[in-house]
Amino acid sequence: MTRKSAKRSTAKVESTSDLCRTDTTLPGLEAVLAHLQKLRSAGTTTLLLVEDEELDEDETPSVQTPEMRNPPRDLLDALLMLRLHSMLANAGLTSFRPPRGSLQVIVAPVECDRTDIRTILPRLIGRDPALPDPAIRADDDVTRKRTGKGVLESLRADILQGNPVIAVMTADDMIPDDLRVAMQPTLRLPPLSRQMLQAVMAFQFNDPSVALQHPDATIAQLSDVAMSSIFAAEDIRTAIERLDRAASHKTQTRVTLDDVHGQPQALKALRQVVEDLRSYQSGAVKWSDVTKSFLLLGPPGTGKSMMAAGLAGSAGISFVKTSYSDCQKFGHQGDMLKALNTAVESAISAAPSVFFIDEIDSFHSRDRETGSRNGYIIGVVNGLLTQIDRLSATPGVILIAATNNVERVDSAVIRPGRFDRHIHVGRPDRSGILSMLEGLLSGLKVDPVGIDRLCDQLLGASGAEIAAMVRDARTRARAERSPLSFGHLLAAADAIQPPPEPGVIWRISVHEAGHLLAGHLLGLPAATHVSVTGIRGLVTRPHPTCKLPGTISDMIVHALAGRVTERLVFSVISQGAGSGPTSDLALATRFAVAAETSYGFGTSLSWIDPETPLYLLPRDIRSRVEARLNEADTRTQRLLAERKAEIERIARVLMEKRDLDATAISALLSGVPNGTGHTMSPAECEGCETRHVERDFLKETPDAQSL
Repeated sequence: MTRKSAKRSTAKVESTSDLCRTDTTLPGLEAVLAHLQKLRSAGTTTLLLVEDEELDEDETPSVQTPEMRNPPRDLLDALLMLRLHSMLANAGLTSFRPPRGSLQVIVAPVECDRTDIRTILPRLIGRDPALPDPAIRADDDVTRKRTGKGVLESLRADILQGNPVIAVMTADDMIPDDLRVAMQPTLRLPPLSRQMLQAVMAFQFNDPSVALQHPDATIAQLSDVAMSSIFAAEDIRTAIERLDRAASHKTQTRVTLDDVHGQPQALKALRQVVEDLRSYQSGAVKWSDVTKSFLLLGPPGTGKSMMAAGLAGSAGISFVKTSYSDCQKFGHQGDMLKALNTAVESAISAAPSVFFIDEIDSFHSRDRETGSRNGYIIGVVNGLLTQIDRLSATPGVILIAATNNVERVDSAVIRPGRFDRHIHVGRPDRSGILSMLEGLLSGLKVDPVGIDRLCDQLLGASGAEIAAMVRDARTRARAERSPLSFGHLLAAADAIQPPPEPGVIWRISVHEAGHLLAGHLLGLPAATHVSVTGIRGLVTRPHPTCKLPGTISDMIVHALAGRVTERLVFSVISQGAGSGPTSDLALATRFAVAAETSYGFGTSLSWIDPETPLYLLPRDIRSRVEARLNEADTRTQRLLAERKAEIERIARVLMEKRDLDATAISALLSGVPNGTGHTMSPAECEGCETRHVERDFLKETPDAQSL
């Protein structure tokens, strides 16, 4: 019989150089390990009783041997030292001591790093009787509580003494202009890397063969508590198990851009960011040449948050997410801005990283009358602008924000330079829906006609709704204790979006055909997408940013074309043109109001906010708005009256295909001469912005299915 005992390595390392043989490229490693060994020799260690190899029963038990270990605090300090050495090497410097009378700024976004650097840096600088010791100042809670002002006043006094000064700051833009003349090139603390952690673990467990597999981005996100648990493990096997567990906690829900479907424009842009980031990391491109800030616009549930997380997952970098509600829950304005600053620091310290601001419209706008009088909003938006500028100035940080209503976002927040590219994120198209279902359908024997029918039924649903439908189908299968079937999918689809009735589909197709044909006849910019679902229709068409009186007239005609087309074909209109604040009638009214109140196209030169509710406008303006709408309605009737056959031809194609891209739309309209109405000049078309107008035909209708 054999006595079992825990088998642990007790191999002794003769010198720290034994652990450096395979890591000679890591700056400062030998000095840091020598420091750890010195702490062990001084007795500031923990003891771990280690038993010898397994022994048979008839063998004499060996005496347990104490194995010397450094406590986790020593190892955490060692990791910070390695980061500081790496920072110095990256800057091409050989000493931490700045010249006399100069200011050396070290940027460390995370506050606990700044506090620890102030303690650790004197050990790395050492004493030199011939040189003055540098003053080391850190912008952290300790300094602020002691001085009541922070670190800047101390820096000014130190520099006036003519001694070297080191300032550990959140960002170098905090240094006022009068102190910048004394500044050396800024040093930036790099994040923890796999190579650093691997070297320190090899020393702690006396095992030079340690080889970690996790990427740098995952290692950089490990907390001090997680690393302390790793360093306190009984043996290297347990330490790696704890590391794997901590790393998997960070990555188990990580998505990639491959998980995003039906958003070709956004995916193309974000995949390019991944390529550009790799080129930047290899030194092939400058960070200043990379498009690195994006505003995602679109309705809820379309996958904006998933895209931001997917970008981080595909690039293998850190993902930091915040929102107005995440920050505001901490309390008053100061606490809110501090929470926002903490999130920004996390992204900067972990660079390369993705920083995502969800629902950025919740920060409101200083441009609006209500916001301009609200000191809280002004302070919050100003704080947001400061943080966005910090993020934009940090190489390796990709900034993404999402909004359901871009009109509510402060114009200074979303201008170029802060958000360089705006991308509309809509509901998935037909191909996107099919790709979302492909994984689920694999292994199921489903008639292609059935798949087509399911995709048609789900057109118009958001990505979140389709994901919920898939979960519901799986739940139904589990409840019946049967394998997942196509019937489960259909039942789940019926629950979120019942099969459309042919009469409704035909009416929506006719309505959208009117918009397509009118825009084509008027010479407006070509439509890029059209879809017909069981409850709504959508035409995506760029609108010009430079609007002339004739342009506005054409845009009102285009907005009313669906309504007029229904009247031509069915002799009666539905509520589809006016079912909400983004409907055709709402859009046409806003154009007419803007023409009279803010564009200066009416009889009055007085500017009135076009957001003023219609019933609050002066009576003469309301009358002119109504006259514009009636004039456009008559003009639309004349434009389409003799084209009923053309409308029905286009509608039949829409009813059959349900989802057309720009190429298919161009082919559909190729035989129809365009420009019959007002034709936009090239100057008007310059700088077009895309507008997405959805018409809900089954909203606010008591008996929607009877339509």
